[in-house]
Amino acid sequence: MQRFTLTLLTCSLLAGCFGGEKDADELCKAIPGMCGDLNIGDTHCKKDRDPLVRARYTAIISGRDLDKFEELKATKMFTRCMELSSVISATQLSDANARRMAALVHSAAQEDKLLMELSTSQAPEIIYYRWTQGDELAKDQFLALESSERLNTPYLKMALAGYYTHSDKAHAINILHQGLELVNSQMPLENQLILSLATLNLQIDNIEEAYVWTMVAAQFELTSGTDRLMRIKPIDMATHEMLQKKAMLIAEEIEMGRYRRQ
Repeated sequence: MQRFTLTLLTCSLLAGCFGGEKDADELCKAIPGMCGDLNIGDTHCKKDRDPLVRARYTAIISGRDLDKFEELKATKMFTRCMELSSVISATQLSDANARRMAALVHSAAQEDKLLMELSTSQAPEIIYYRWTQGDELAKDQFLALESSERLNTPYLKMALAGYYTHSDKAHAINILHQGLELVNSQMPLENQLILSLATLNLQIDNIEEAYVWTMVAAQFELTSGTDRLMRIKPIDMATHEMLQKKAMLIAEEIEMGRYRRQ
């Protein structure tokens, strides 16, 4: 019953199941004290504060590591905004700036708190994040998951491929294709999968594949096309047209969530 109540509360307040989506102020009122450190009411950094309120609310309700991770990312965005937009100095000590300074200090402290809470999380996304922050143990933990289904998302495949881009380009290419095969309505495309396929194929002198993936990238408006490639690795127009047709088919398959490597 308690789980149902919490789910219903999340649904009605956050997702707006019975009406429009609730705004940040309403979520703050739903859990007293949740927003006390965010300087609510200040127009500074509102575009980053509101997503943080939603992420914090969700993390409190669910208690899930991945939701705490979303809160961490939102907190970082808010902290960076406060650092950039709140010019606080000894000559500008107004009440407003004092409140902004307090919000900045609290936000930075919350980052540290969340990092500590997630330091032992076994969620692959969080392990990868710890790796990107210089944690060598997390690197080993993440790479140990390579053969498991726990990395079966486009984002995690992209992350894994990045490790092999210098040491084993062919393996990295295989992983990138696996990432594209996972794209569907629940797991959106990571653009870097396509861009990396274009780059890596060019680096190993697989010219036709480099053309194809550059063309696919252009279909998704990630590049302007093959003009630069034509200058450094020219091909005849008949081949260009053939590869263009192949690229258009691949782009359609990716959009439909049914791409499979040929």
